[in-house]
Amino acid sequence: MSHFVHPDVLSALVITRTRPEHRRRSQIRSLALFSVTRSGEAETRFALHHAVFDPIHSRAEIIDGVAKRLPQGSELLVWHTVSPVRRLLRARRSGDFFPSDAELILRQRPDITLLPLHVSGAQLREAGADIAIELPGSTSTPLHRRRRAASQAQALWALYIRAFCPADERNTLFAAFRAWRVLEEAKGGFGSPI
Repeated sequence: MSHFVHPDVLSALVITRTRPEHRRRSQIRSLALFSVTRSGEAETRFALHHAVFDPIHSRAEIIDGVAKRLPQGSELLVWHTVSPVRRLLRARRSGDFFPSDAELILRQRPDITLLPLHVSGAQLREAGADIAIELPGSTSTPLHRRRRAASQAQALWALYIRAFCPADERNTLFAAFRAWRVLEEAKGGFGSPI
């Protein structure tokens, strides 16, 4: 029997904001939650939820929605870009420091395990290429990036697979993903971004 590194339930979350998360007036514009569930050696199920938000949606209701959609006992990959330490220290001193989206989700769902990945956009694009997904570059418009959150979440999962799974498991998972993606495209699930 093979030893698998992929957790039984692994979810990848990408949240797109108007500004960096710890800046004032930063609003959530879109999010994508990509979940992969393994059952033994042979079965892998994929699920993707992608949503776009208007300014009328509060952070609290969006985070609550994510918390409710997370599969029980999921390990949650979250894409973090590194914030400059001086900005975080200044925010803490001024009292403007507030919990991250991931921390708020974890408060509601103590059954999940948070796995923050600090990676560059270039690293994420490279992982996306492994599963035939083209991601927007740093010069893309905010609208394009918001529409691509689903692809970014899938690439985040691929990055985890590249880093932590042995070659045989990685190849099996990527083949299952490609088959799922073909079926979703045939159903019209990936025809045009939200």
